Amino acid sequence: MAVSLDKFVHQYLPAPRGGDAVTFLMLHGTGGDEHELLHLGPTLDDGAGMLAPRGEDLVGAGPSLLQSSVAGALDLDELHARTYELADWVRTAAVAHRFDLQRVVAVGYGSGADMAASLLLLEPGLLAGAVLFRPALPLEPERRPRLHGVTVFVAAGRADESVAPERLEGLTYQLRRSGADVTLHWDNAGREIDSREVAAAREWLRRRHLARGLKVHDPPL
Repeated sequence: MAVSLDKFVHQYLPAPRGGDAVTFLMLHGTGGDEHELLHLGPTLDDGAGMLAPRGEDLVGAGPSLLQSSVAGALDLDELHARTYELADWVRTAAVAHRFDLQRVVAVGYGSGADMAASLLLLEPGLLAGAVLFRPALPLEPERRPRLHGVTVFVAAGRADESVAPERLEGLTYQLRRSGADVTLHWDNAGREIDSREVAAAREWLRRRHLARGLKVHDPPL
C-alpha cells in the first residue's frame, strides 16, 4: 500500500556531490525530531545525503517512531504495522527526492535504532546497512530474513543502565543468524552518544564495504 510523502514531517538533504552517494535514513530517539541526528551525518560521511522523518507523539513524551520500546511492552502488531509503514514511506521518498533506494543506510538512536533494527528484520532488502546507537529490540521474526551482505554497527554504552546487555546480545544474535555482518562496539558511555563511538562508527563505515558493493565516501584530504 502506497504511503504519501506527507505522512511524515521530514528533512531531506541531498548528497553534496551526488553520484553514487549513500543516503542516511536518520531515525531519532523518543522526544527528538527530524533535526536531532542531522549533525551526525557529515561526521559519519560528509559525502552522504540524509533523509530524516519525525515520529508521532505516541507516548506523551514527544515524537517517537516506535511506541512499544518506550512503553516497555512489545506490541508486535503495532511494531509490524509501523515498520511496514515507514518502509513504504522510504520507498515513496526515494521516488520523490530522487535518491537511490539501493543505497540507504539507517542511522538510529534509542527507539530510532530499534526501528532501524525492525526494518532490517521485517523488511530485508530495504537497507544496505545500519549504524545503531543504543538499540534494545527483542524481536524474533516469524520468518528468518536473508541479510547476507548487510553490515551493521551496534554502539552500546557500558554505563547505560536503561539497556540490559542480554537484550543487545539478543539483537546481535538475531541479526547474525540471519546472515548480517554485525560489529558490537562497547564504549565507556552512558545513554547519550559519545564522540569516541561516533569516531569508531565513522572508521567502521570508512573501512566496511556495504551491501551491493557500496562504500561510503572517504573524507576529502
